[in-house]
Amino acid sequence: MWVAFTAEAEMPEVMRELHEQIRHALGREDGQGATEYGLVIAAVLLSLALTVAMLATSITNFLNDVAGAVDALLP
Repeated sequence: MWVAFTAEAEMPEVMRELHEQIRHALGREDGQGATEYGLVIAAVLLSLALTVAMLATSITNFLNDVAGAVDALLP
């Protein structure tokens, strides 16, 4: 059986306490700032890792070219 209360005053005490606990839990924001910073850092690190992985061959070739140029300069 479903009963809809039109006002908080009509709710039984148990329902009123549950309603207040849910409102309090949904309204809390402590810890969200650190979580958001952690997610941003994780996204940046993931994108950096993916970029390096995709460019690994190009980076290796570039460094080998630089090493070859340095070797050519040495007697």
